[in-house]
Amino acid sequence: MNNGEKSQSRQAPRTAVSLAGLQSYFSKLRNQVFASLALVFVLTAVYAGSWWMDAGHSSFMQGEPAPRTYYSRYRMKYVDEQATRELRQKRQENLLGVLVREQDAMSELGKNLERLSAGEVGDILPSDLAALLQELSAPARKRVLNAVTDIGSHFLERAPGDYGADAVWRLLDKTGLNSAEKNLAFQIIDNLMKPVAMIDPGATSEYRSYIGEQVQPIERTISTGDVIIREGEIITPDIGAILRSQGYTERVFPYEGYLVLLVLALAWLVWYWWYQNRSSYRLQMKEWGFLVTALSAGWVFQYFSRFYGGEGFGILAMGAWLFLCFPAHIAFQLVLGAGILGALATAGASLTEIILSSTIALILAFLGYLLLPAVDRRRRLFWSLAVIGSVSAAIALMCRYGLGLDISIRMAATYVLSVFFWAILAVALLPIWESIFDILTPTRLVDLSHPSHPLLKRLQLEAPGTYHHSLMVGTLAEVAAEKLMMKSLLVKAGAYYHDIGKLRRPQFFVENQQAGENAHDALAPTMSALVIVSHVRDGLEMARKYKLPRRICDFIQEHHGTTCLQYFFKKARSSEQEIPVEQFCYPGPKPASRETALIMLADSVEAAVRSAGSTVLDTRDIQDIVADVIETKVQEGQMDHVDLTLREISVIRESFIESLRHMYHTRQVKPVDEKKPQDAQGRGADGTKI
Repeated sequence: MNNGEKSQSRQAPRTAVSLAGLQSYFSKLRNQVFASLALVFVLTAVYAGSWWMDAGHSSFMQGEPAPRTYYSRYRMKYVDEQATRELRQKRQENLLGVLVREQDAMSELGKNLERLSAGEVGDILPSDLAALLQELSAPARKRVLNAVTDIGSHFLERAPGDYGADAVWRLLDKTGLNSAEKNLAFQIIDNLMKPVAMIDPGATSEYRSYIGEQVQPIERTISTGDVIIREGEIITPDIGAILRSQGYTERVFPYEGYLVLLVLALAWLVWYWWYQNRSSYRLQMKEWGFLVTALSAGWVFQYFSRFYGGEGFGILAMGAWLFLCFPAHIAFQLVLGAGILGALATAGASLTEIILSSTIALILAFLGYLLLPAVDRRRRLFWSLAVIGSVSAAIALMCRYGLGLDISIRMAATYVLSVFFWAILAVALLPIWESIFDILTPTRLVDLSHPSHPLLKRLQLEAPGTYHHSLMVGTLAEVAAEKLMMKSLLVKAGAYYHDIGKLRRPQFFVENQQAGENAHDALAPTMSALVIVSHVRDGLEMARKYKLPRRICDFIQEHHGTTCLQYFFKKARSSEQEIPVEQFCYPGPKPASRETALIMLADSVEAAVRSAGSTVLDTRDIQDIVADVIETKVQEGQMDHVDLTLREISVIRESFIESLRHMYHTRQVKPVDEKKPQDAQGRGADGTKI
């Protein structure tokens, strides 16, 4: 019993750990699972809706009257099975039978003809024919027998196929016999020839089959706009096949097609999960919501583009949104996979529409990967989409030509108008998605970075020193971000807004103070620390008021991490014995992304170089300051949550040094004192707020 209890006690922690691990795993996958289920639901709805809309307007049922007049959607060739069957049957019916020659009967026929020529009738002829022959006079009987012998020898020397009633009568007409004698001679010849030439049923059947096979299928061509079947006419199997080829939907729900679509969709989603996890790219909840919305809208647009001959150009808008909001390699997978699934879901049974829509998706994915990630202006986005759409339209027209479909000026104009319509819609809806899902596109980042933004205008007027500091930080960080292949536009925008909280009390920050003025002289150290630290909280409040994106708020919240104001802490400790250091520290959190970490370093470096002032004599001084700042941040653990490598930190350091060297190369400076000064806020020359 004790052993059993010990065993259970050993297994219980393992079970708990296992359940906790599973719970953590499924918690991470929750957004992916919900998004995938939503996409499968939307794709199912689009597929069912596509079938239902077609079933309500153009569906048909084989064997029933046509609900309306059906017209050809495109030029096509087809085999007229009914006309082909009728022609084969007619050719086969022309064959009466295959006559075969019996060798024994031919030998017997020769002997009988010799006996008849000698006047011997005997048992050669039936009694009725023999009686009629005996009733004739001797000269008439001789003429009839001679005619029979000559005609019988004629057919004996030729193939049995030459024998026939018409052929016999033609030969009898040449003998000079009267009608009664001809009739008697014909009956005698027919009696003698029956055993010699007879119809073989087996050979006849085989030859008729051969004749049917030699008849080529009858091909017919229908052009765009031709009537396939008129309303009220019965839909035959052949007409039903033509309607299916033209993309008209049958009234029976295509479960087989839906099953194929579902399997492909699940396989694509699993592939995308694996590819996204492999690339270490993670989506937040709102980004998953945007992904579902963009893909769903693209499928719906694909469906509607069918009704005016747009051939799936609706995914042009979806491609623009995905390439602007996600990394190019992720967007490529999404656009290509979703475009092909949309073609399968919206094209019905039309193979040509599936091919054309899939081709457009392929071209959009490749050209979008090359052109759209570099777009940072809305006007440039529109013209980039116009170029991509025009190339796709040209390739679609070439595909139509290769498939033998009609090409017209009207169709080309429809393609061009469709491209411009979806491009305009993509540009028009983009700000709505940016606002609803809080996503950052290059175009939105450019708008945020423009000096005309209300917050930046306030900085220029109310805190010009902070505004200039933000510009300098943005310049330092942007150059370094470009070298490290980071999102330079995001870094630049984050730098411009990271200190907007100083607008609440700008006079308490050294960059906004006039010479000889220091608002902290009249405040206690704890109050000074509270004012300085609160600019982070104030910045977040302003960001919410002006509806800045969440990623910009991260820069405001993380650019100081959990660093402490050591200067005011030491000043407070000099007058009070016990005071917690936490009152002089920023609440954090520490930087959680490479971009916010870069802004932290650039902010501290710029402040350190600026506070050093005239003590910076040459590049070596700048190198020392930059190295001290970065080393201090690393030692304090501010970079612990960021995956910056030593090589990348070295690149950042060299980039800062190079940029600062260009910024300060013309400045007149004084000799450096041995001890580095501190500014009014307690910011040392290493950039650390003390």
